[in-house]
Amino acid sequence: DAALAAALAGLFADPASDAAVAAFLDSPPQTNEVGRSGALMPGLLCVAAATRLPLALNELGASAGLNLNMDRFACLFGGVSAGDGTSAVIVRPHWQGPPPPAAAITVVGRQGVDIAPLDAADDAVAQRLMAFIWADQPERLARTEAAIALARRYPPPLARGDAADWLEQTLALADGVATIVYHSIAFQYFPPAAQARIIAHLDAVGATATPQRPLAWLRLEMDDPVNPAQPAIRLRLWQGGAGQERLLGHAHAHGTFV
Repeated sequence: DAALAAALAGLFADPASDAAVAAFLDSPPQTNEVGRSGALMPGLLCVAAATRLPLALNELGASAGLNLNMDRFACLFGGVSAGDGTSAVIVRPHWQGPPPPAAAITVVGRQGVDIAPLDAADDAVAQRLMAFIWADQPERLARTEAAIALARRYPPPLARGDAADWLEQTLALADGVATIVYHSIAFQYFPPAAQARIIAHLDAVGATATPQRPLAWLRLEMDDPVNPAQPAIRLRLWQGGAGQERLLGHAHAHGTFV
């Protein structure tokens, strides 16, 4: 505590450093928690198993888009592996319950939107992403650092804009592809009007889905009325007719357990 107090006193005694910290704190935090892919990837496995089609990913509230590369992570869920086993980004949540289906995943398209997207190739942005991770969590730090390096190798396509506007303008189904719209701990920050538009548009596009061009809505959000503090993993899949809604499970907000 004494060392921390001395470091802070020295930092704020310098006017330039003090101004830099004030500017840093002037905007809301934009975390991009890679561990949440531990809750999202099982949903992709469920879609792949149900449709046996390649996937097109569309992320709302993507931040720096690190999780748009989740198929390039090394993932392990209750004995089922997914992604790239040689990846430096290792996602291995504490797993309870039956494992997800051991399906093959092929991603043929990926794109995301954020009201203020972040460029992981920018060193200042990378430092900012790392700064939002608590210093006593070395696994999260290492995982995020590796995901940033991966995003620099495979830059995720990101658009700047309102999620509802973007979805209405860009969402399109394609023959032979399972289109997935997903988000994690983001929907609660969208204005109610935008939430309603997103749901309405998904329902409208879902009504046109078929087994050859399905639509999936995957989310990890704090929307459980029984336990609102524990995020729920939900999947709605349209393959013709009404969408089928499933509660896949629950997870820690950082994906520590599923």
